[in-house]
Amino acid sequence: AVVSSQSTGKKEVKVPITAYRATRLWNQVVNGFKRFMPLKSHRVKLQVYEDSFKREDAQKWLVEFIDQTGLLKPITSEKAGTLLDKFIQLNIIEEVCCSKNWLRSPTILYKFSSENICRVEKLRSLRYY
Repeated sequence: AVVSSQSTGKKEVKVPITAYRATRLWNQVVNGFKRFMPLKSHRVKLQVYEDSFKREDAQKWLVEFIDQTGLLKPITSEKAGTLLDKFIQLNIIEEVCCSKNWLRSPTILYKFSSENICRVEKLRSLRYY
């Protein structure tokens, strides 16, 4: 696979060259998030979770990353939260503590999914009956 190395400010993100700009930007954001998101140990109810991050920290980090790299227009913390929801939906990250009461709580913990493959959703508009 051909790989493009794009230097974006202080960080360099390597992504496969694709024909579509939106796909290229998406890959740069996902790869940058996987590569540079700081991971820590977190303790919740006497249990320690290694290599995890809080939702609030991830939102702040995504806002700064996108702003520093100039890949996209600057985004708000709310839009970064929506992007995290999309990462969960595509199985890029997963919740460490699964509690329905903590939905979208800033203190909820996440980790990178053990599965490295993103699910591809089929669009209803492309289905043929």
